[in-house]
Amino acid sequence: GIRRRNIITDPGLGFAKTTAHNLQILKEGERFAGMLGGPVLWGGSRKRFIQDVAGVEVAAERDAGTHAAHMYAVGKDSTGGSMVRVHDVAGAAQAAKIWDAIRNAEGKGGGGRGKFG
Repeated sequence: GIRRRNIITDPGLGFAKTTAHNLQILKEGERFAGMLGGPVLWGGSRKRFIQDVAGVEVAAERDAGTHAAHMYAVGKDSTGGSMVRVHDVAGAAQAAKIWDAIRNAEGKGGGGRGKFG
């Protein structure tokens, strides 16, 4: 058989879901993190729900919304096993580094390395 830790859960953002469905899935991301005991793949890159919320019609211009949604979802995953599927890899890496630095900040000027190294 396949070990649970080798199974990736993909909640299917954007597929046959309303904007409200997608937002609720992102909001309750920790439920997916523990569902099968393995990592979660967040694939909200440039999806229509970002257009609906942010009012950005051109898909290629939805990267900021993508990064915000993904960082929220990753932040809800206490297992540390989240993955993201993106179009803008450099932007996602930058967002992840900032999120991680904030999460690991110590006091006023501290920083640190976390799960995005």
